[in-house]
Amino acid sequence: MDRARPDYDPDGIRLGAFGVFPKLGVELVYDDNIRAVEKDSDFYLDDQFFFIKPEVKIESDWSRHELNGGALARIARYDEFDNQDFEDYEAWIDGGLDMRDSKLTAKARSSRLNEPTSSPNFRPTALSPTRYDKNDLSLRYRFVPNRFFAQMQLDWSTLDYKSDTIVIFDEANNPIGTERVNNDDRDRDLARISLRTGYKVSPGAGIFLEGRYFDFDYKTDQDRNGFQRDQDGYDLVIGSEIDLSGVTFGEFYVGYRNLDYVDPRFESQDGLLVGASIDWNITRLTTITLGVDQQLRGATVTGINDSPPPATTIPSSGIQELRLSLAANHELRRNIILSLELQSRKEDFLNITREDDVLDVMFGVEYSLNRRLGINAGYIYEERDSNVDVQTFEINRLFLGVVGKI
Repeated sequence: MDRARPDYDPDGIRLGAFGVFPKLGVELVYDDNIRAVEKDSDFYLDDQFFFIKPEVKIESDWSRHELNGGALARIARYDEFDNQDFEDYEAWIDGGLDMRDSKLTAKARSSRLNEPTSSPNFRPTALSPTRYDKNDLSLRYRFVPNRFFAQMQLDWSTLDYKSDTIVIFDEANNPIGTERVNNDDRDRDLARISLRTGYKVSPGAGIFLEGRYFDFDYKTDQDRNGFQRDQDGYDLVIGSEIDLSGVTFGEFYVGYRNLDYVDPRFESQDGLLVGASIDWNITRLTTITLGVDQQLRGATVTGINDSPPPATTIPSSGIQELRLSLAANHELRRNIILSLELQSRKEDFLNITREDDVLDVMFGVEYSLNRRLGINAGYIYEERDSNVDVQTFEINRLFLGVVGKI
């Protein structure tokens, strides 16, 4: 997807040593389940909307160091249910200093986003998606004096959730009004620091040991249920980095994760940790990307805890997600690229008995007419299945769009 295509890549606008690349995409999307609920639900709705996506990227053209940035917006305007309209905004800057035996890279991003209705945290009675602000900062320093290498990385994020408006129902399930719900107890800072050290066994392969420490610091002392959600933990992993002449490259690892909570009512978590990210260029026209990832995410759902007996209803302390992914990109012609993405997620809601299986499928095609104009189309399928009687759904989306570039 990133390979240069001189006949179809935009020229951009030159500003000294920088190139400016504006782009505007407009898509028509049909969604058969815009609120991500079961088909027999009173909230089951379908609609079509216009997706407007302006974007600008700024890229340096230096021979050694780099400095890049950009901004984008994603604006959705629904045909019938305009209370589902939303706007996402993002701006970022990143760069790198390439020194003799080391490299320092930094990334910063500021976003105003909307939580998708397919999220387990979404309230089906909410009038519109939950808005939140997210700021990210990442710093990485990698030192490679010889076959030995060392890397230190710091990642920090802050999330600020806005209030929701939900519909109130009477005992006969008739709407009788609305109510504002404060989401301040979801606001949190996430910090992670990692240290990796290893040795290159050969030019194309190296082994490494890595330790990571992470901390979830919530802005309020207690959530709406009276629980303290602050948590911290660590990962210890061993793995390998590979780069076989640019044909196959990436990394994989296995290790151990431990997670502790401030609130004694939440049980500590520990267990096996696995991960992988491999790109395989089967031919000059086809790339396969394989991924395995385990993430910790925040949650606002409640459920049953039956260990130890008796069973009690408590909020989940978070979601531990195991994600398996497969992506394939094929250059049918120089200006036609086919894409297929498959993703399976196992979501384990910590400290309660709920477990969800989520499947995402996307097929798309990008057709560049010339340097200035392109067409894209595709299909998206999403499914959530749970072992408890909660939000389960299937979503089908079709999209057709046009992209203009300078």
